Amino acid sequence: MGTSSERYPSSWSGGHDEHRLDEAWRGEIEGIDLTLTYLRQKREETERLARVAPVDLGVPVIAAPR
Repeated sequence: MGTSSERYPSSWSGGHDEHRLDEAWRGEIEGIDLTLTYLRQKREETERLARVAPVDLGVPVIAAPR
């Protein structure tokens, strides 16, 4: 992965700042993973529902006014 000077600009060097940056990116990656998991589940649900045969509800009958 390289040294910290190769990964980050010199203004970001330092143990605490580097650690905070790593934690921030880890949080971003976790958020992206959660989003991808949700989207995969929605796609699977949509594909499953697309295979279900439609139900014929018929044409509604409107009664004549009294």
